[in-house]
Amino acid sequence: MVALNGIEETNWRTANSTYLDLAVEQMRQKLEYQAAQNLYQPPPESYDFEAELARVRATMSEPPALEQLCSAFNLNAFERDLLILCLGTEWYANWGDLCASAGNSLFNFPTWSLACSASSHSSKGAATLDAPLRQWNLIKVESSPSLQYAPLRINEWTLHYLTGYPCLDEELMGVVKPVEGAEVSVPSHQRLAQKMAALWDEDAPSQPIIQLCGIDRAC
Repeated sequence: MVALNGIEETNWRTANSTYLDLAVEQMRQKLEYQAAQNLYQPPPESYDFEAELARVRATMSEPPALEQLCSAFNLNAFERDLLILCLGTEWYANWGDLCASAGNSLFNFPTWSLACSASSHSSKGAATLDAPLRQWNLIKVESSPSLQYAPLRINEWTLHYLTGYPCLDEELMGVVKPVEGAEVSVPSHQRLAQKMAALWDEDAPSQPIIQLCGIDRAC
């Protein structure tokens, strides 16, 4: 997440919260539409959430956390929808009832099957172990005889990141710790650091792996 100054950070977090609320409400609309179809009822009145999301996004100094997460982990449109579907459980107490109405009445929680019904995007390959959501542990797949109907929930780290308060993943606590950057005073080291920074261009499609050799661990 890009570092901002105090005022910018406060404004960004306020807009980020609004953006996330809209994204969850958009998913609610999709579930309500699906539930109406299941009950052979007229669909609820639709709302243009895309226009409102774009309006909020235009006011932000940096992209919302949801967009940053999708970009960093290369999530496609379906994976984004599934992430928001899981996020809804943390937002609303009655989300489980809505999931049951929109999908199978036996499952009052987000599932792969429900996400496939609610999302208009292709779900091909999203449930595999090497797909981003599971490879990077962005969601949790609870134990179940069937993967399609296994309870899904959002990882706590993912939840905090999306709300604008990133923290260390619980699985890394006690294993890693932040370190202070060493001051680069040797001209040759400065040149190497500049070359590394140039290689790690944010706009590059992929980032190269750089191996550092030597006995000075601080550098």
